[in-house]
Amino acid sequence: MQAVAYYAHSLFHPERCQRDFAELVEAGVRGIVYSTHEQDLRQWPRDIARGFEQARAAGLEAYMQFGRYGGVFTGAWLVPSTFAVRHPDSCVVDLWGNVQPICCLNSERFRDWYFGTTEALLRAFPAEGVVLDEPKAVGLPCACETCRAIAGAESPSGAPAAKRLAEVRADAVVRFCADALASVKNVRGGAKTFLLALPRDEELFQRLCELDCLDHFGTKAYWLMHHEPLDSVRESVGLVRRLAVENEVGSAIAVQNFAVSEAREPELRRAFDIALEGGLDCLFFHYYGRNNERPERVWEITREALGKGR
Repeated sequence: MQAVAYYAHSLFHPERCQRDFAELVEAGVRGIVYSTHEQDLRQWPRDIARGFEQARAAGLEAYMQFGRYGGVFTGAWLVPSTFAVRHPDSCVVDLWGNVQPICCLNSERFRDWYFGTTEALLRAFPAEGVVLDEPKAVGLPCACETCRAIAGAESPSGAPAAKRLAEVRADAVVRFCADALASVKNVRGGAKTFLLALPRDEELFQRLCELDCLDHFGTKAYWLMHHEPLDSVRESVGLVRRLAVENEVGSAIAVQNFAVSEAREPELRRAFDIALEGGLDCLFFHYYGRNNERPERVWEITREALGKGR
């Protein structure tokens, strides 16, 4: 089982990166995910390029995550999209006419910007792959002019119109993910592609697993964040394993080792065991996951799990 760490720390300090990467390799980790954000290519390209090269020199594969570009995927930092703020005409409009801080995936202006920006990042930095992480607001109907035209709804009012607009939004998410995966392969043909989706929705997961250019599909077993029983981890592992086999793609699961209280640490250990017993291909976790009551203990539990997965 390949272990991949979300690395949410700064790449500005080479000595710290060297130390961290050596610790990850010692623990049996094969790769890191680094979350880029909209201003990174302009603000600190040398730091990111150096950090990626350090990861590779240490023996780690470096995967890129497009953090909150247009608000459409998750990222390491809870920051608003500059593009969405500057271009509200490209954003989702809810059923009550309110503009939301997330871009409409049917907006040609946003699509042109997104693919131009992310392709430039892929050309600039030596990443071995890309993680498309948590496509956002799948169930949020968009009532912008473009989406209403696609839905054939002059007005968003009424249950039939709302249902059709929700379908248009779900279709747009799937199509955008397909185009995003193809974009990665067009720029870096040998790059690995991962898609981790939430919330757990079997119909949506099936559609995403069928996408061309997808190498690994998975979800996030964040039972603590979503106030779910620990059994939900097992359900997620089973669903991902089945869909991955049926669609002949790799399988992945992310275990929540952040925001863990001391009282829930035994659950974390069990969640890792469930993930490891599930026979999936990739295990994602956070390096020194944030907001833990006992960070060192959580990291010890994580390292113990990594040792079992070797």
